[in-house]
Amino acid sequence: TTTAPTMESFDVHDIDDLASYVPAGADANVGAAAAGAGADATHASRLSPSFLRAVHDAIASELAEEGVPIALFYALFTCLLALLVTIAVNALFGRFLFGKTAGETAAASAATSKPGSGDAVLLAGACGAGKTSLLMALRGSASTLGTVTSMDVNDASVTVEDARGKKTKSGSAATTTKRARVVDLPGHPRLRAKIDAHASRARGVVFVLDAVDFAANRGEVAERLHALLADPAIRKRRVPFLVACNKSEKIAAHPVDFVRKRLEKEIETLRGASDGLEDTGDASGGGPKRAAPIGIEGKAFEFEHLRKSTAVDVVAISVHDGDVEAVKDFIARVA
Repeated sequence: TTTAPTMESFDVHDIDDLASYVPAGADANVGAAAAGAGADATHASRLSPSFLRAVHDAIASELAEEGVPIALFYALFTCLLALLVTIAVNALFGRFLFGKTAGETAAASAATSKPGSGDAVLLAGACGAGKTSLLMALRGSASTLGTVTSMDVNDASVTVEDARGKKTKSGSAATTTKRARVVDLPGHPRLRAKIDAHASRARGVVFVLDAVDFAANRGEVAERLHALLADPAIRKRRVPFLVACNKSEKIAAHPVDFVRKRLEKEIETLRGASDGLEDTGDASGGGPKRAAPIGIEGKAFEFEHLRKSTAVDVVAISVHDGDVEAVKDFIARVA
């Protein structure tokens, strides 16, 4: 016969063998419960502080033998953990605010849309202009936290009202509700490829700029706008533009007329470097894309010159104050 361990010599791992000590003829459930208790106790012991301390000491010993400071291990482990948490929170936050991720929406759109058919309104512009905050405002979740920096594409469906319908018996225009896909493109220069990937699917472009620091950054802003206006895919499909001067509620904000004229002057100096170059690539990325000529040859550039090809309107908005009706009207018009 087998002798059961005494309490003095009892170890938690001995519980694994408790089932063997159940007397013959005893209820089978008792034996099964004893075996289960042994497994649970063993698992708990592996998560006990003493076990974790032993694992820690083993890792520290191995690192010491390799000449790696334990402090460096802690720093790398902390950075890795912080990165994983950031990615997880970012994914959850983006899904909470914008519904489906950009990849999911783009995949669904590619399955239902023909190549080249516009199915999205793009939000473009430099970093800090307020594109992501504008998207949140269009979805009815705007805040007063200022700009929301985003390094990835945000894709959402927004609802706007179109008051251009037929007039009712009372004489007022009938209002219809439209849903439109809006894509917020990151403004970082290194993420230009993400803009190119969506240009061929643009139904309209809202170019957002900061009306407060426009004068200091007009060169960079004009360069980004010119690149979009001259994009072969956009020019070919005559995609309309809305230049939205954000932060217009601030005293230091530049007026719309000033912004328009300065942009026209900056684009005039830029188009000479790209006009006359042929488009040697295609919209699908089969080759390098060259800028298409814009404006009227021999005349100083004006947005009005694009009216027959790519209409451009310049308006003032304030995401902070919720004044984004001009953007909603534009989306309703092109959706």
